[in-house]
Amino acid sequence: MKKIVRFVFFLSLVSSLSVAYSEAPHRTAVGPGIWHHEIYLTEGPWAIHILEIDLTNHYVKIETAKAKEQLQGRTPTSEIARSNSRSGHRVVAAVNGDFFSSEGVPVGAQISDGVLVSSPVQRSVFGITADKEPFISIVDLNAKLFTRRNIPHQIHVVNSSRRENQLILYNSFRGKRTGTNQWGTEVIVKLSNRFMVNDTIHGIVTEIDSVSGNNSVEEEQIVLSGHNEAGNFLKKNMRIQDSLKIIIGVPPVTAVIGSMIGGLPRIIRDGNRSVEYAREKIPDKFATDRHPRTAVGISKDEKKMYFVTVDGRQPGFSAGMSLDELSGFMLNLGVYQGMNLDGGGSTTMVINNKVVNRPSDATGERPVANALLVVSTAPVGKLTYLRIYPESITLLPGQTCLFKVQGFDKYHNPVPLNGKKIHWSCDQKIGTVDQTGKFRANANTDYGYVHVQFGELAHSAKVRVYHEID
Repeated sequence: MKKIVRFVFFLSLVSSLSVAYSEAPHRTAVGPGIWHHEIYLTEGPWAIHILEIDLTNHYVKIETAKAKEQLQGRTPTSEIARSNSRSGHRVVAAVNGDFFSSEGVPVGAQISDGVLVSSPVQRSVFGITADKEPFISIVDLNAKLFTRRNIPHQIHVVNSSRRENQLILYNSFRGKRTGTNQWGTEVIVKLSNRFMVNDTIHGIVTEIDSVSGNNSVEEEQIVLSGHNEAGNFLKKNMRIQDSLKIIIGVPPVTAVIGSMIGGLPRIIRDGNRSVEYAREKIPDKFATDRHPRTAVGISKDEKKMYFVTVDGRQPGFSAGMSLDELSGFMLNLGVYQGMNLDGGGSTTMVINNKVVNRPSDATGERPVANALLVVSTAPVGKLTYLRIYPESITLLPGQTCLFKVQGFDKYHNPVPLNGKKIHWSCDQKIGTVDQTGKFRANANTDYGYVHVQFGELAHSAKVRVYHEID
């Protein structure tokens, strides 16, 4: 890993003479307390993207989102990010989340905005409490219903198929209906407060059905569905207009949880490399082979988070990493607790609605089950600075590059620019640029700058023109 330390935050030169290539950008702020790093390491080769997040910034939120907002469903990470972005709630960045079935059901647990989407299994989860305290753990489900007379009954699972003698809780993530048969009893409950994991949920019974099953699941309500023994408990102890309470716990975590997402396995424990594939019962080949990877990490003081993607399965560009290589790399970033997420063709990082890595599937970005989001709640302010893309580039003589410019406020929110007021120029020794931002390199070997100006604001990009590349 010493070589990685030497190369971190520098992009190696591309050997091809037929295309333009970029150098490593500097640490780029993409939101309040949110930075993007792009790294290329020739020794892999590895194309790596890192999102560094300051959890102490009060404008920053970490959330999870379910594709199509239902237990079953898949959609690309970029679409999950776009669909969850709105005024005052800008999704700055996202990475793909948990492994999933062909129907888009996450393998592990998920909590979205305090609501349990899918129940825990004995594999790692990443989560963050309502007080912005991050954690990585293996959690259990400890859920109970308490009747009006405070009689308890275990809730066996959430949003899953009902089995013999089980009591199941369904919420709106299940879909429009519970999908159950008529051989049970279902109690429809209107919630009196927000559904929050590791907190007490209160509700009022509005309907009891022991005939048909497959009841509808509306927003701000849940359905308790019991078979045989559990169904008899509901029939005996539930009446219309009864008040009840439910406690959904996920020990060993006891704090109220805002967001949680599954993955596997843990790869860093307490600042040490710890690829726990055997404990989480996955094949060693999954850990030792090189694949595209997505991971999440937490600093020792729990004030910083890291999202990491490593592209793979692309010979000559990026080979992917083993979990041991990924663990070592993340340790050098300062990660104290780390967990692997779904990888392979799912590996995706989105920043400001743009996929910044290179997904490995030939068809492009893969539809996934869920995603981890970084959200900015900062208000939109006035235009403060400009940024050119790319910020640095090397071209062969005669090659062209279309530069683009974007405006931002002090919180790094995008601010629209009037294209008619944008003025482009460049150092004459390196080439020419028109007023669309299209640059053409001269025949001379040299370096200089392309400049953009909008009112009193300006920014420049460095351009190198070489006849050949070593």
